[in-house]
Amino acid sequence: MKTTLILIPMAVNMPAALKAKSLAMIQRMQRPGVQIVVDSRGPGDAGIASNAARCDQLAEIRNALVRDYLRPEHLHVLVMDADIIEFPADLPQQLRKIAGDNAIVGAACYVEGCFPRWYDTGGFIEAGERARHYPPHFNQSGPLIELDSVGACYIAPARLFREGALYDAANPKYTDHYSVCQKAKKLGMKVLCDMRIRVSHADLTKYGIAWH
Repeated sequence: MKTTLILIPMAVNMPAALKAKSLAMIQRMQRPGVQIVVDSRGPGDAGIASNAARCDQLAEIRNALVRDYLRPEHLHVLVMDADIIEFPADLPQQLRKIAGDNAIVGAACYVEGCFPRWYDTGGFIEAGERARHYPPHFNQSGPLIELDSVGACYIAPARLFREGALYDAANPKYTDHYSVCQKAKKLGMKVLCDMRIRVSHADLTKYGIAWH
């Protein structure tokens, strides 16, 4: 069976309340044609002093997850932060329908309980500029907008990784998702955000974590 692979790196030291909420939501996506991988390799957030260091660590982990879990039967890969805690149960199917076999598609990502505050402004990039925290988040009106990069929660054709896409945090202005999205563009794929598909990232301060 051709399947969608969902890759979720989860920090080993994620607070228990946030971890429980995350795992409960993740389980809702399980159905035929979906393979979910939650992997807690790495040292977690302990000792991480900057977003640049966090992106460096995550890039290494994401590349390892792709290397270890991607199989010939996978047609799409859904890359998702573990602290995305509100999303539709059929999120993979919604994103895959828009992506087809020639686009990366991200979901609109807001902060838990703070709509319409945008999350991951360093992952969602339009014409070289970061997304804005508050509307208008982008210059394009949508609902389907074309970007340089998406972040936090998106689906990609699996062939993108088979053709050499790697996570790289070398550009300090952006996150490690940027290099994968730029590889997609070089392969002729579009990088899109569907503003109709909404997810929420945990408000980390509610779980005793410093905001990053």
